[in-house]
Parts: sequence; structure tokens; C-alpha cells
Amino acid sequence: MIVLEYILAFVLAAIISNLVEWFTHKYILHGLGKKKGSFFHFHWQHHHISRKNKFVDDDYKLGFFKVSAVRREVLSLVVMLLFNINWLFVWPPFFYSLVFFTALYFWCHSYSHINVPWCKKWLPWHFEHHMGLNQDANWCVTFPLWDYIFGTRIHYKFDENDKVIK
Repeated sequence: MIVLEYILAFVLAAIISNLVEWFTHKYILHGLGKKKGSFFHFHWQHHHISRKNKFVDDDYKLGFFKVSAVRREVLSLVVMLLFNINWLFVWPPFFYSLVFFTALYFWCHSYSHINVPWCKKWLPWHFEHHMGLNQDANWCVTFPLWDYIFGTRIHYKFDENDKVIK
């Protein structure tokens, strides 16, 4: 019975975390992030220029202590976890699963912008988010569940120079 509780907590955290990822990326990082002066403008101003650098975001190579955009991303993730700290006392397996999926998101996101071939193979939807014709689609990073549910998943094909094939 305890095993089922942990499996349920893990699956629910996966689904909810992915929804939060979709919503946050679409409405906060792009919605508010496109507005100059917004705390979240770093996403559009610093991160989305990776498109000009063949998807590589050198900020992730420099790390937490040298780049404010990486610090803001990590800070935002920590704040989201703190808003959910009550789950630690109500349903610990769920909270620990949220922590896992938050860490997974950050690892997938940062690693994908350092190792582009890995991203193209394992997270093509995220590569397509940055390099496709429409950067206001493909909101999920870890897996595209909610992009499929909400119809925001757009598939692109690329040539050997990462240009979209029409």
C-alpha cells in the first residue's frame, strides 16, 4: 500500500509539475518576460538569444555565481518550491517528488543548452521552442504532455545547419 502511495505521489507530481512548467513558461517567462523592467525579462533578453548562438546558452557554462539570469532561474524555482512547502507536512512523498521534478527541469533545461546534440535527441520540443519559426509554442521542457493537451506542440524539421525546412 505504501508503494502505491509513492507511485501516486510521483505521477501526480509529474503531471502537476509539467503543467506548472507549461503555464510558467507561457504566461510568466514569455508573457511578463517580454516586458522590459520585469523581473522575468531575463528570460527573453538573455536566454532567448541562444537562438543566435545555435541554441547554446553560455550562461549555463558560467553558472550560478557569475550569471544573474541563472541565479534568477534558480531563485524562481526555489520560491516555487517554498510556496509548496506545506506538502512536506501534509504528504511528504508528493513534496519530495516536486523537488525531484524541479531539479529535473533545471538539469534538463541547463544541460540542453550546453549539449545541443543531446537536446536534439532527448528534448527535441525544447530545441524546436527556441529554433523553430514560432518561439511562442512548445512550452514544456522536460516532456511535452501539456503542449499536446493544449495544442501548443509544433513539430519542425531542420536541415544540417539547424534551419527550419518548410
